[in-house]
Amino acid sequence: MNYTLSEDSQLKLSFTALALGLREMEIVAPLYLDHLDWEIVSKEVCEKNLLQLTSQSSTVRVFREVRQRLQSLDKETIDCFVE
Repeated sequence: MNYTLSEDSQLKLSFTALALGLREMEIVAPLYLDHLDWEIVSKEVCEKNLLQLTSQSSTVRVFREVRQRLQSLDKETIDCFVE
């Protein structure tokens, strides 16, 4: 079976690196709801090493993926997730 993507399609394989990312989302989602500003959340996550990763580059990479996932949700859905 062959699969093809249209020219404007983007295949995301990052789920393999982060698995579900639930632990990370549980950390980032409430911060986003507190600040409603991704720049502030990013700075706090990185400065305080809230994801408890061993390197800054890992933190940035994982945060970027979690942010992308959360940005695909509306605020009400993020509220439900946090509850």
